[in-house]
Amino acid sequence: FLLVDAAKEILEGHSDWRIIIVGDGNRFDKLSEKALAVNEELGFKGIILAGARSDIPSILAYGSIFIGVSRSALEGMACGMPTIICGDEGYGGIVTDDNFSLLSRTNFCARGMKAPNKETLIDDIEFLISNDSMRRALGDRLQKKVEEFYPADSMAKDAIISYNRIFKRPSVCLVGYFGYHNLGDEETLRSAVKAIEALGISDISILCYPSDSYNSSYPLAKKYDRTSPTQISKAIDKSDVVILCGGNLLQNKTSLRSLVYYEQIIQLARRRRKRIYMISSGFGEISGNIAKFLLSRSIRDVDFCGCRTHSDLDIAQKYNDRAMIMPDLCFLLPEGKRAKAEKTYFVWIISEKETVSADEIAEIGKARGLVPIAVNLFKGKDDAAAENVMRRGIKLHTPKSFAELSKILSVSAFTVSERLHGSVFSIISHTPTYICADNDKKRAFLGEINSRSNNTAVLIPYQKSDVLDKKEIGVSDSDFSYVIDSLKRDIISALNEIF
Repeated sequence: FLLVDAAKEILEGHSDWRIIIVGDGNRFDKLSEKALAVNEELGFKGIILAGARSDIPSILAYGSIFIGVSRSALEGMACGMPTIICGDEGYGGIVTDDNFSLLSRTNFCARGMKAPNKETLIDDIEFLISNDSMRRALGDRLQKKVEEFYPADSMAKDAIISYNRIFKRPSVCLVGYFGYHNLGDEETLRSAVKAIEALGISDISILCYPSDSYNSSYPLAKKYDRTSPTQISKAIDKSDVVILCGGNLLQNKTSLRSLVYYEQIIQLARRRRKRIYMISSGFGEISGNIAKFLLSRSIRDVDFCGCRTHSDLDIAQKYNDRAMIMPDLCFLLPEGKRAKAEKTYFVWIISEKETVSADEIAEIGKARGLVPIAVNLFKGKDDAAAENVMRRGIKLHTPKSFAELSKILSVSAFTVSERLHGSVFSIISHTPTYICADNDKKRAFLGEINSRSNNTAVLIPYQKSDVLDKKEIGVSDSDFSYVIDSLKRDIISALNEIF
């Protein structure tokens, strides 16, 4: 339809050119009406509707420029045609030597790129029409690229591998910061297990700190002690796929040991010839040349790198061609709705850093006429902060699951969160959130959410003055659903990519 809208302007200056549109579909009659009207204005049949066809190679043999997406675009390039990537998912423009790799990562669909518009499309078509020798040379180069990166034998091999994966579902080993009573990590694991089981994979192992809770929470999964080299080796040996699951495992802010631990697991899995995936990963808070080397080697050596934010994706793409956006897995948790009851309290999610003081929270509560309720998501690590909260006379909850926490969040006026997953859980519960963006991880997450939002009140950087000014007022259930749907689509797309 966009091409038909642009046809008159293009063909009036190039009357020896024609536009051939192949295919039918449920809007073919409407398209025919528009094309007929344009042809009448032109005074000649400038737009030819070929309808449904099976002789595509013979039609492409007539072409000098191809406009489309995905495998059709590959067919155009395979026939030596300069190609413009333009479709429902986005506008990639003219395929060149410089952007071929980037566009290939979107399957030549331009997902996440700018939306197509008539003016840009006309400019690119005019450029190709007006530069005959350049156009022919570009077509030849694209044909060679398709022959190099998409040869028939390689494509056939990929198809066979895909069919084999369907018939033999892989065994999976999940690796992360599991078993330490951090609700964010535990719900990440719960979401990962559920998503993988939904794909028909039942042979799942978990590398975790020994904990009784794992026997009841994951009865079908096999548990291995993440602190035992022997157990780690057994878990990897029995698995086809090793998945590092969750954000910022590869960091050295807490200690270099964490970075070395996960990097060594990647190297062990690589030596055992296992497929290695990183999902919903973050890469901030790295300092020192040794740590930077270990980070780059880890990202380079995995078979797939799903990145929690676009900031993390920028880092990963320096070292790995199979990197794509894959937001926090907790966004797969059941989405809540705002309770219609009058809000009498707000939730303060604490952390060991104590970025926000209890006195400040009490002041906010008094000014807003709301009772503050503190929540401890990381039992053990945040216990000292929890004791300070209780000494101040603020009620404290230590939820054991997101389902339990969501009951509190859904009737809260808003959340002040010192932990990233506190913000994630609040958004899923449709509760406006003020996040203490005091490190790279949380600042990247804030930017990611706001880049997807129609209403920035879904997630706001914490400032006491903003809370007192009620900056969260006006956000609706639909605003939360809009953001969550966008995040879920990217998670599912990434899961489909690796399984």
